[in-house]
Amino acid sequence: MSNGGLSGDPLRELSLERQDLQDCWNQIGVLGDRSCPLLTEVIHCRNCSVYGAAGRSLLERVAPPGYLEEWTQVLGEVAPPEDDRRAEAIVPLAQTQSLMLFQLGSECLALPVSLLQLITPPSSIHRLPHRPPGVLLGLVNIRGEILICVSLAALLGISPPPPDPALAKPHPTPARWVVMGDPNHPWVSPVDEIYGIHRFAVQHFQAPPIVVSPTAAYTQGITYWDDRKVNVLDGDRILQGFQQALTGLAG
Repeated sequence: MSNGGLSGDPLRELSLERQDLQDCWNQIGVLGDRSCPLLTEVIHCRNCSVYGAAGRSLLERVAPPGYLEEWTQVLGEVAPPEDDRRAEAIVPLAQTQSLMLFQLGSECLALPVSLLQLITPPSSIHRLPHRPPGVLLGLVNIRGEILICVSLAALLGISPPPPDPALAKPHPTPARWVVMGDPNHPWVSPVDEIYGIHRFAVQHFQAPPIVVSPTAAYTQGITYWDDRKVNVLDGDRILQGFQQALTGLAG
């Protein structure tokens, strides 16, 4: 393959062509050593304006010589039999899962990164009339789009933190809002603190305790981080719980 043709990382290739564009996501971002100070705000490089600008530059650049001919040749090749492709597949030594760790009340929790859409600062919640307090909080405006705001804490039966006498308000404002779920049907939920994205070996997850509690019902496993127990939540069950709350079956 020519240097101007196919590439495993087109954004990195673009940064090599343009000296003014640094592939920081591979150096200090989520694919590097995670030392970028912006990660505490954007959580993932895909939420950063630098990464977005690099993507736009990739789409706007002129195709290099031989690019179209090379792809024409690749797409015209006969695919190998299914059995051969399976034999060539690389099986990882350890199955891992990327999780976003966060604080909710007194609990340290984790959600699959694949469930996340956006991390954003909190804003005003427009309460729905004739709806008692529960999982469904109301409607919020996220980047010009009206989304449903739900309480993950209420769904999991987690009590709010005790009042802080040093604060004027009875409880601190949630540090972040997490937008999660299907891009066509996202949910917004407040969390108290976010600890970033970490990777864990799935085979080291412990089975959730056999107790009758809302949190245990939505937990797929237990792991440990920074000497703390972490409840790894089941993303599908969480989304189902939100949907049930919306339709009046729960909450």
